[in-house]
This record gives sequence, C-alpha cells and structure tokens, in this order.
Amino acid sequence: MKLAPAPDGNQLSRLRAVSRQLLGNKYRLEVALAVADSEGRVYAHAVANSISDLADNQAGIELAHLEDAGLLAREAPTEGQTRIYFQRRPSCYWTHCEELATEILNRGPRLVEPDSRPS
Repeated sequence: MKLAPAPDGNQLSRLRAVSRQLLGNKYRLEVALAVADSEGRVYAHAVANSISDLADNQAGIELAHLEDAGLLAREAPTEGQTRIYFQRRPSCYWTHCEELATEILNRGPRLVEPDSRPS
C-alpha cells in the first residue's frame, strides 16, 4: 500500500508511534506496508529507500523479524549474489497492516501521542 498522499509530519509521527506501541518498533508497520506493496520479492536496500529515515541495516533487521514470524521466506542465494532477497508469503497480516495504516492516517485525534513514552 502506497501511502498516498504521502503522510504529513504529524501523520507519520502518529503512524510510527502506533507501530512502536503495537508492533514493538516504529518502522515495523511501514516495512510491512512496503512488503505488502511489493510484487512479492524484497530486499533491505529497496525497503529502506521507500521509507524516510530508515537505514539499510534496520530494514534488514525488520525483514528478518518478518522472516522469523513466517511471513517472509529467504531465497537461496545465487553465485555472486550480495543481496539477501525475501519472498512474501500469503497472510492476512499484509491486509491488516494496510487497514491499520488507513485507520491511523484517517483518524482525527491521535491514537497515542508520539514520543510520549521511552522507546
């Protein structure tokens, strides 16, 4: 799901605050949205490029969490391949993340206050 129009600063803060509260990391929801929006094959650099302020290594960590949860499958590397590719597995998780993001962005009052708790 592309976040269109792109969320403004307040919306992005709200999205990340809810992601941190519910999923344990402020970028986890955005990473899930990037995976859901992909054609099914993802790698860390591409995911990081689609999310502001997310470094490649953090994207890789988030993809590994999704792999550990069984939502992504790591592809076997080919000779000379330096990137780690993952395939999205079918799951209602992807749709639920899209629905949650839509709810967060469309809700007037904040669901939680950004940075109101230590991370």
